[in-house]
Amino acid sequence: MVQKEKKMSPRQEELAREIVSYIHRMDIQPGDTINESALAKRFGVSRTPVKTVLTRLAEAGVLEHHLQRGFFVKDAAKVNLNFLNDQEDLYLKLAQEVLETANGVDFSVAELATKFNASRANMERVLTRAGAEGWLEKRTGYKWTTRIYIRSEEDYQNFYSFRLALEPAAVLEPSFEPNLTQLDNLMREQENLSQGKYKNLSAVELYDINKELHESIISWSGNSFFMDALVRANSMRRILEYSKVKDVSRIEKIASQHIEMLNLAKTRQQVRLSEVLRQHLYRSRAEKIHI
Repeated sequence: MVQKEKKMSPRQEELAREIVSYIHRMDIQPGDTINESALAKRFGVSRTPVKTVLTRLAEAGVLEHHLQRGFFVKDAAKVNLNFLNDQEDLYLKLAQEVLETANGVDFSVAELATKFNASRANMERVLTRAGAEGWLEKRTGYKWTTRIYIRSEEDYQNFYSFRLALEPAAVLEPSFEPNLTQLDNLMREQENLSQGKYKNLSAVELYDINKELHESIISWSGNSFFMDALVRANSMRRILEYSKVKDVSRIEKIASQHIEMLNLAKTRQQVRLSEVLRQHLYRSRAEKIHI
């Protein structure tokens, strides 16, 4: 356990969650080095906060730290966030509550903390995370309001119609240029999924993997309007997807489709990529909405 005097700040807790998820997603094994510079670049921060969080994770028994050698995975089976699990459970309870509530309904920190038998500090951290993800919005004072616009199958149909119009067009942009470092990381994640290495991944992690793949491919278009539109739309469906991404029968199949898309992006076969992306979205819509 992290000692009380060394308790993480909300941002450090979020970075810790991201780093542990990265270890899961990349299937990093015991004894493997955790590269501070690579993590800093991936998460868009300096090395200082990364090193601070890695130190906290070492104190919590998640990693090992050797002077002059850096940080290493201690035991892949024990890579978890036990010291944050209460917050993760609270996050999922909040997500379910929001799904069952109409849009525009306000919640207060105090009433939610009471309802879920949580501390006010933990409730505020989880609400801040939901706000950053886009499915809650901060109001004046201590109020938060829901922002979920994809709830019904009709909403989902409209969402996929939007994606079918946007994503295949984005990859045809003349400025399309894949980020090869990013592509290699995405490829490794998808290969792990295609090989069945997803049993330790949560629904949140599985959603993030697929979301980041599609957003990365669209970002390579070089057109920020495409990217901004997709990011905004994805924030509206996040928590609804948690009940869908755990369909084991689909995980490996979708990963294989993603690998094909990444290979086409790498070789800059844009017309073929657009076609495969369109087919992929049609299949996803049919499987999720049961057309």
